[in-house]
Amino acid sequence: MKGPADPLRFNTNFADEPPVLLFLAVFLTTLVTGTFNAYRQGRRMRLDDARLQDAVNAFGVAMLFFIGYAVCSAPAIAAAALGSHALDAVGVFGATSGSLGALTVSYGLSGAAMNAWWRERRDLRALQPLWDLVVADVDGQLAFSATSARGGRAGQRPLPAAPTRHRDPRWNPSPAPVGALRAH
Repeated sequence: MKGPADPLRFNTNFADEPPVLLFLAVFLTTLVTGTFNAYRQGRRMRLDDARLQDAVNAFGVAMLFFIGYAVCSAPAIAAAALGSHALDAVGVFGATSGSLGALTVSYGLSGAAMNAWWRERRDLRALQPLWDLVVADVDGQLAFSATSARGGRAGQRPLPAAPTRHRDPRWNPSPAPVGALRAH
């Protein structure tokens, strides 16, 4: 091959070299069997949590995209090994299928977690007025937001300008000195 390497055409550009052809045959065989098995296991799995079931289903769809990569790449590699590059574009389309699989598996792995995070943030925003009412005189170092400690005491450090509930809804990241936690 002359000129710069094209990563999307690596499979077909080097298919005429026996070690590369052997590697590609083993790689594509392993890829198809592994991803098909993962797809089958995901389709059989039944979870009680609908959000996790959706994540497993997305993972299964991603496996089909990876199989699509192999299905598109195999004929292009075979043709290139025989000296014809007429199917190189099909191999490039296979790379697109693999990229779609990577995006889908990313959603499958992180989608449920992100949805839970957004749901928690929405609940915290809805409950913030109640929290402000209940803890109106709380020590400023233990407050979840700047508005929660309206009745701050003398000698306290100033509260952060923005509520900390967006970073960590369970605890203020700058804890009070040990002596400040005692009752006044």
